[in-house]
Amino acid sequence: MAGMSKQKQKLLILKDYLEKETDDEHSLTVAQIIDKLEREGIKAERKTVYDDIATLQDFGVDIECKKDGHSNAYYVASRNFQLEELFVLVDAVSSCKLLTIKKSNELIEKIKSLTSNSLAKSLNRSIYIENRPRSTNDEVYYAINAIHGAMSLKHKLKFHYYTYNERCKEVLRNKEYYYVTPLHLVWDNGNYYMIALSVNGEESKVKTYRIDRMKDVRISIRTADKVSDDDAKFAKSLRGTFSMFGGEEKEVTLAVQPQAFNAIIDKFGKSNVHFFEGKDGFYNVKLTVNISPTFWGWLFGFGNSAKVIAPQEVVDEAKEQLETIMQGYTE
Repeated sequence: MAGMSKQKQKLLILKDYLEKETDDEHSLTVAQIIDKLEREGIKAERKTVYDDIATLQDFGVDIECKKDGHSNAYYVASRNFQLEELFVLVDAVSSCKLLTIKKSNELIEKIKSLTSNSLAKSLNRSIYIENRPRSTNDEVYYAINAIHGAMSLKHKLKFHYYTYNERCKEVLRNKEYYYVTPLHLVWDNGNYYMIALSVNGEESKVKTYRIDRMKDVRISIRTADKVSDDDAKFAKSLRGTFSMFGGEEKEVTLAVQPQAFNAIIDKFGKSNVHFFEGKDGFYNVKLTVNISPTFWGWLFGFGNSAKVIAPQEVVDEAKEQLETIMQGYTE
């Protein structure tokens, strides 16, 4: 609004004032509006205020009128987001472990600007998440932007990748940059991942990377690698359940007891789960999963309430996994 006179700003200031200061419980009389405008250095009369309110209503701002004593009072009755929707957004941002506390607070302040100042105060809450670890990497936003940019331009992405050592300190996995062709972004179990194609000489491999563990993320000048049909199919399969540690996609049959029903439905969705009565109090269910460490960790968490019964090769692998675990306790 540089160079715009105060008088020309009147309609914008009035709209902003009504949206910030009014709601169903708080309204402003014409006299209060005129006083506000005069404090902004804008001359206003009753007739012009009525005309301005009518203009904003014609523009689509939901301004309603009610009586305040003998005076008419105006307020913004509805907005793009209802308060209940903003509560959901604030709670989602508060609980997102991908975001640093700083970024989380910045986003919540922006969400609060979507309603009146009075209602925004009710959004000053934080949901309690017991011992929830939070990201310490403020570069996540820029990394996501760079990944999208590389995919759009069909260029490679370059970045450093770190892990943690025994002192919980960040350590770069390699001193050199990683150069990969980004294929997909996946949100899985509270974490954000990039699925990418890594080519080394004649060998190509589809890999996954935690975005909050990527640093110095940039779009490379190198052109993206051509993705074979097999690599594209495998990358697509990694977007499924238990995907972030890779593994071959297979259809398995589990024998489960009723106490495991809720967890299985939560993981796969009601439309993808059908239980059939088995034997000895167990029910059978067929699921398509990636056989990976994530899958075994999830399955073994049920204890005796769930087990693989088909195909036999996966049953044998389950036994091997359990024997390996037992060896760690018996040696």
